[in-house]
Amino acid sequence: MQCRKYLLSLLSIVMVPALARAADFHFTGAVSTDWSDPANWAEDAVPGPVDRVLIPMEKTATLPSNITIGNVSIDSYGTLDINGHTLTVTNLLQNNGGNIQGGGTILFSSPSIGLENYGRIYSNTPSFTLQTTSTGSLDVAGKNGTNIG
Repeated sequence: MQCRKYLLSLLSIVMVPALARAADFHFTGAVSTDWSDPANWAEDAVPGPVDRVLIPMEKTATLPSNITIGNVSIDSYGTLDINGHTLTVTNLLQNNGGNIQGGGTILFSSPSIGLENYGRIYSNTPSFTLQTTSTGSLDVAGKNGTNIG
């Protein structure tokens, strides 16, 4: 019986990481604009699909491929370059006076998600697509003449 309890405890420790908690990641752009390079993040790791990301003033983070993330917050004069890929957001994309550029798709994949835009969303080519995978609503709040497409 004691062995069984020990085995169950061990399994729960192994299984808990599957229920990952969101962590905060701060983009530094120390070596380049590449999102996927751990050296560009203060945490020396690339954020995962449930994490929260901050792109600070005067930094540009460029997606090298399709990315899934929990939250993204872009500071004034910061830039998120989608680079023609798909950015899947599971919670909130908040643009606080920065830029979202590069074309591609911003996919919102939760029934309670939002886009707060107080900056610019633009692309010369290809165009942007905002899309949701759920039956919930996509709430878009902002000002400053949001340009999409």
